[in-house]
Amino acid sequence: MVEIPWDASQIYGDSSKGQVEVELINMGMIECQHGWNLHEMGTVRQGSGGTEWAAIYNDEFLVRFTARQADITYLDDGEPSISALAHPIYCDDVGEECRIYMKLLSY
Repeated sequence: MVEIPWDASQIYGDSSKGQVEVELINMGMIECQHGWNLHEMGTVRQGSGGTEWAAIYNDEFLVRFTARQADITYLDDGEPSISALAHPIYCDDVGEECRIYMKLLSY
């Protein structure tokens, strides 16, 4: 059993604007109350490389990725997109922030 602290999970989306709710969880902040090892669960704190994140969309686990920081933005068509700050090691020849975007689609 794990517990997710209130500040480890962020909820995005406004149904009055036609946006589907997305929950973004910083997996590096979950707490194991009964002796479970986060590393055995596949959640590894990666220092300056970031932590693992999980996105829940349409009440389904959708994606798990590693980033220093992440948030959700909504495009004009109402579809959500993950914006994540990745470690520079993952982006060859980038002189500025290494930011990646993942559009979330519902089918």
